[in-house]
Amino acid sequence: MRATREELRRGLGKDAFSAAEPLPSDLLTRIQSAHIGRRGDVRADLQLSPHPPVAIGWELRLVTADQGRTLWSFDETFDASQAEIARSARDYFRAHHTGAAELADPQADLRSPTRFCRYTAEAAWRTLPKR
Repeated sequence: MRATREELRRGLGKDAFSAAEPLPSDLLTRIQSAHIGRRGDVRADLQLSPHPPVAIGWELRLVTADQGRTLWSFDETFDASQAEIARSARDYFRAHHTGAAELADPQADLRSPTRFCRYTAEAAWRTLPKR
């Protein structure tokens, strides 16, 4: 279930937070009281080095809404200059390509921050525990 902008405005006083601004210390409590039924939240921090070789770092946590207890966490940097990461990314794009142009230059996915981010996000989410 996703909170609407109006629900955020009503419960938190604003409808959006920038990634650079600190979140209120009582955010989980306010979300829970403003949005009954929410059982957890994902907190994410993304670090990006967009110039080749592309590097993308994810710090993710799934926390319970009631106590802020961490259920899952992921903290890893994917650096396209590392052979194992490059090989894994190329395998991913071979399996998930959207056209011939993507396959024409096998290094293109390792130079494109947008496309490389797609691979890293998929790799991170695959580590979520099964229900």
